[in-house]
Amino acid sequence: QIHDLDIQPFLDAGLDAPSEPERLALADLPLWEKAYRRGKSRPEPLIEFALAWLKRNVPPAADSACFVCGDSGQFLFDGGRVTAVIDLELAHLGDPAEDLGALRCRDLSEPLGDLRPALAAYEEFVGHSIDHFLVDYHTVRFAMTTPLATVPVLSRARPGVDLIQYLCWFHVYSRAPMEVIAQTRGLELPLPPLPAGESNSRSPLYEDLSLRLAPEAAEPGFEDYARQTAWRTAVYLERSNRYGPALEADSLADINGLLGSQHGNIVQADTALEAWIGKADAGADDELVRLLHRRCVRQEVLLEPVLGEFTGARIQRLD
Repeated sequence: QIHDLDIQPFLDAGLDAPSEPERLALADLPLWEKAYRRGKSRPEPLIEFALAWLKRNVPPAADSACFVCGDSGQFLFDGGRVTAVIDLELAHLGDPAEDLGALRCRDLSEPLGDLRPALAAYEEFVGHSIDHFLVDYHTVRFAMTTPLATVPVLSRARPGVDLIQYLCWFHVYSRAPMEVIAQTRGLELPLPPLPAGESNSRSPLYEDLSLRLAPEAAEPGFEDYARQTAWRTAVYLERSNRYGPALEADSLADINGLLGSQHGNIVQADTALEAWIGKADAGADDELVRLLHRRCVRQEVLLEPVLGEFTGARIQRLD
């Protein structure tokens, strides 16, 4: 019903209605990319690959621009009826498939149930089938806004910010686009073997800290939130100490294997991989998707006990 609204009042209010396929496809991505470029301080091979993939695979628009929520799926409801739609700060005039893709991203943190019947109901309402690649494309595009927005915070980490939550957002919403791109290509994504944990002289200290901070029972209010954040951070540090070096070595070996290089640390390897991605064409997509997905999975291993609402989250398939 939102997509069926007359757009003239929005045009009168100053919103722009793009008609070119590239502008409809990329939507507000150029704004997120501009902020990312302005604050970029470290190599980000996955982000650079995803941006290149989006620009290489712009789909033709299936519909004219309509009013879209942007960050869709945020419904308030009571008694089985929607009473309000909230968080419209990203709303604009764009391709209706944007909101369908964003629903799949919303489902990662706020489960919406099986979206296939919802898509079928949507198709019945609009009177035509929806191009699944178009929805996949907008799923990738919208999911990538989260890594683009969070990496400046993580690359310049400072006390007082819930960095563990930002890490969860960053890694889950980096993995999901790789899964969707793999689906569009019929590509299987086997999970990487995970190393056994190794103890060292710091291990007892990290373990003791996480045990001391473990919440006994959740209580409403900011103090409980702060305690939960401290505990989640301690667990992540303990697992980073135990598993991090081996997982990083595996990712380093992946990159050196792809590039035929012998980089000695992950920063050097990421810098070289990012440069290689800048010159690669679509023929490298399958290998890159597999490599980058493995990297994301390894990072999520470190966060596994404290992923919270993202525990077990996987992007829904459309078929």
